[in-house]
Amino acid sequence: MSKSFRWGYILSGVMLALLCSLVLSALYGLLLSFTSLPESRLLMNIILAFSVFLAGWFGANRAGSKGLYHGLAIGAAFAATIFLLIAIFRAAPPSWLEIFERSLISLASGSLGGICGVLLHGNLQR
Repeated sequence: MSKSFRWGYILSGVMLALLCSLVLSALYGLLLSFTSLPESRLLMNIILAFSVFLAGWFGANRAGSKGLYHGLAIGAAFAATIFLLIAIFRAAPPSWLEIFERSLISLASGSLGGICGVLLHGNLQR
């Protein structure tokens, strides 16, 4: 396997993170609609972290090397995509604290997912 940086895996990881976030957010929205659960920013952050972790794991596992770099790139690209979508569709701009919080969550969970994806790369192919 080549040890180079794979941009295709980053793009597919970002797409996976967007899809996972969309599905989990929709399920959470349905849960909020049909139950008396209160809306929680913590659960939205957990959905964000899980989605980017999964995408970082997937992208780095497919690449087979440089898990930290692939995971960081997926987290950064996902955060940039989310902020672009927020700028387009949301009336009020996000606060700096919100930008920092979501960027930190995306970068950290993408990095951890990338590291885990490379560490488990050899174990899953046996």
